Amino acid sequence: MRREPFKEGYPGRLVETGSGVLAFVPDPLPPRAIPVDMALLKANGAAHAALGALQMAFPPEDYDPFLMVHPLLGREAVCSSRMEGTFTTPRELALFDIGGGVEPKVRGRVDAETREVVNYIRAVRKGLSLIREENLPVCHRLIRAAHAVLMEGVRGSTSRPGEYRRDQNYIGRRVDGIGGARFVPPPPGEVPAAMDRLEAFINTEATRAGSIDLLVAFALIHYQFETIHPFEDGNGRIGRMLIPLLMVEKGLLKEPLLHLSPVLEKRKEEYVERMLAVSREGDWRGWLLFFLEVVEKAAGETVAKAASLRRLRAAYDEKVLTRRSSALLPRLLDEVFRRNSITIKDAATILRVTEPQAAAHIHRLEALQILEEMTGNAKYQRFACPDIMGIIFE
Repeated sequence: MRREPFKEGYPGRLVETGSGVLAFVPDPLPPRAIPVDMALLKANGAAHAALGALQMAFPPEDYDPFLMVHPLLGREAVCSSRMEGTFTTPRELALFDIGGGVEPKVRGRVDAETREVVNYIRAVRKGLSLIREENLPVCHRLIRAAHAVLMEGVRGSTSRPGEYRRDQNYIGRRVDGIGGARFVPPPPGEVPAAMDRLEAFINTEATRAGSIDLLVAFALIHYQFETIHPFEDGNGRIGRMLIPLLMVEKGLLKEPLLHLSPVLEKRKEEYVERMLAVSREGDWRGWLLFFLEVVEKAAGETVAKAASLRRLRAAYDEKVLTRRSSALLPRLLDEVFRRNSITIKDAATILRVTEPQAAAHIHRLEALQILEEMTGNAKYQRFACPDIMGIIFE
């Protein structure tokens, strides 16, 4: 990494790595001066208004939010993983029973990549459980625990999952090597102290008391985490999943409803350039405007998809709630929304009926064109809802 792109006043310091290459160590947060102007105030107001609309779209007294949270989290997992070169299809994802916690059987590259996406969902849930069940803030322990789940049993799993890196990493093409890297994060010896400072900022009285607007604070935190790049692998995915976890932990949202990756994926190059511009030029204003625009757009997209899912569920209720229909079908529909897919054995356990009775209910939803068998097998069949996948991934 060359010194020339870094302009006077950049928010950090350049240090030499063991190989003589320059690396960037960011200054502690907050910046010396957080920019404020009419454009930023307008963008911040619009982002908060969009979050308010998002929260209102999921009133718990009106509808079980968990019926929507799971499909939306699947979309985030696919998009965030795709940004890092991991590809799976909605159909492949549906073959894994994430809702029921069934471990996938990895059988080659496609299943391995799907497992990475599944791990993303499990990592978010791990973070949520630590926040809710152990009253843990977003901190070293939570971040490392989520990373350990993310990297379990996938490529990169030999790189000490859940531990901060011990080797120098870089951002750029592998063929160019570290000497031609676009960006070189702090040397490994600097990482623990840098993460200590980030943890302190996340949990300072300043952010708790609101002297820094929370969305602005989240933008600063996300930049800082990605710049430190504390793990050998999985940094982008962990950094993006921290945003909904922070929103839940700090009380902006009750559920992890906001996911930025579907919007960031469409603006990936700008996303990277905006963070680089902070490091090289101290352009906090450009990064904050970008982040706030993404929050507003992502919230709006989620509201629209939630409305579509709610209409779909209402249409399904009309189909199944007939005089002759079983009262168990609505319960089965709930599970269809909560999971990517379901088996006859799953349905029997959920409904507390025999497997032949569960099969009859599954096949009733098949006949109504709500469920579709995904494996093509005569045994060990798994059923999913193509309409839900269509809404989430369209």
